[in-house]
Amino acid sequence: MLCYLVRHGIAEELGQGLAENDEERPLTLEGIEKMQSASKGFFQLDPRCQKILTSPLVRAQQTAQIIAHTLGVEVEIEQRLAPGGNHAELLNHMLTVNPGGIALVGHQPDLTFLASRLLTGKPQACLLEFRKGTIGCIEWSGQSHGLLLWHATPKMLRRVAKGK
Repeated sequence: MLCYLVRHGIAEELGQGLAENDEERPLTLEGIEKMQSASKGFFQLDPRCQKILTSPLVRAQQTAQIIAHTLGVEVEIEQRLAPGGNHAELLNHMLTVNPGGIALVGHQPDLTFLASRLLTGKPQACLLEFRKGTIGCIEWSGQSHGLLLWHATPKMLRRVAKGK
């Protein structure tokens, strides 16, 4: 299975907009625009993504919807992608869903730990950096260590979208 790990786009700072708590912080206009462009670059990489699981936090849901619109796939809210979620349970759930490709939209530092679990089987910090809007692709069988196929920053994805 191909696992696409996606960090949400640029979000409002707490106290900057109408959000009263961290869970409600939306993407900024810049975050929406950059994520839409990065999503087009992701599409150009021909992802085999049949489903998107997203953290319930607003900024992650908005990011997931942007990607879903570009790829034409459905989005499902997954509580285990919220900050501090149970990744072992999440991976077991993914095996029951068993699509050929699945995107997981979440947060830092959780995505780093999730990437490590997919790549090494251990929930530790790994060297992959997930800046806002970054997407990484890991091939994972569920039975052994995964293989990092690619890791792209939003700037790289926007360049792909522009054909550069």
